[in-house]
Amino acid sequence: MNSKQRSSARLTVLALCATLALVPTLARASRPATPDASLGNLIEYRLARHGLDRVRADVHNGVVTLTGTVDNLAERNAAEKVAKLEDISQVVDNLNLKKVDRTDAAIVVDIQDVLDHYPFYGIFDWVEAHVGDGQVELTGSVYQPWHRDVLEQRVARIEGVHSIKNEVTVQPVSLTDDAIRTQAAGALYSDFMFNDFAGTLHPPIHIVVENGKLTLEGTVRSKVEKQGAEAIVRNDTSAFHVKDDLRVSGQIPSSSRQPAT
Repeated sequence: MNSKQRSSARLTVLALCATLALVPTLARASRPATPDASLGNLIEYRLARHGLDRVRADVHNGVVTLTGTVDNLAERNAAEKVAKLEDISQVVDNLNLKKVDRTDAAIVVDIQDVLDHYPFYGIFDWVEAHVGDGQVELTGSVYQPWHRDVLEQRVARIEGVHSIKNEVTVQPVSLTDDAIRTQAAGALYSDFMFNDFAGTLHPPIHIVVENGKLTLEGTVRSKVEKQGAEAIVRNDTSAFHVKDDLRVSGQIPSSSRQPAT
């Protein structure tokens, strides 16, 4: 056998080996994927792109079951949202939250930190949190509707939060209410008792106005300040009802004194 024949034989053997190696792959490719399997692969791909690669998606008859572990409630909510494709009729959430050793008191501190660092939480908003066994209930009232949802999303990122019940209301759109807000804020923070808080990021007294009714929320340093704040808004605004829910404390939280940037 000459060199040309040997080269031809070698190429034939190599081609045969390559073909044999491809047989399993070709066999797998020839099997059509089921619609459920394709949907499951698509959902897991989307989950991974959102950083949720520890979540598995099993689809059966258009119902997707999510399993795995997530770090917080925000990730759980995100996984459910990602899994809601057009062809999915139901999302079953069997996800586990990462176990953390946190007290309710620590969660409350973190929620207050969320409020303190949310730049759009202002003088006309008031939100409180009640926590029991990691179950959070948010109450209060906000001036703009998106504040309600954004604050819930931020609280959902806190470790140890298992669920959130959002009872925060949105104040109605009203030129009359806006006028009362302006009157109250101007009168309060131009008064000698409170003018040192004018322009701060989170002033101690919040003004909630709904349908002409004005409620004072927050913390003051003395009963004199509490009585003074109520008297100011009664005398210097057109609110037809004033409710004083101010708390008295010996010291205003330091976060209230941070200047606006």
